[in-house]
Amino acid sequence: LGGFGLGVDRVRCVGAALAGVRAASRGDSFDAVILVTRRAAPTGALVSVSTSGDLVRLSVVARPRAAPSLFPDWLRASSAASASVETSDPRK
Repeated sequence: LGGFGLGVDRVRCVGAALAGVRAASRGDSFDAVILVTRRAAPTGALVSVSTSGDLVRLSVVARPRAAPSLFPDWLRASSAASASVETSDPRK
């Protein structure tokens, strides 16, 4: 059961990372990006956002919630996504 829960959390991390990076690439505020990501992520997940030039990268990491004592401390469900920041100028 714990393994199934970890798999579900992994899928939620993937969806959360994609939703967050989509919002960030549209130019949404930092607070809005975090809100969108946390809503989709497993409860208690850590969210990090970084930018470098026109590239935004977002990662989501969560500890197992179902039977956490059965898993080693280093085991996490995680995902990362990156995208280019969209420009408002259609000519670019």
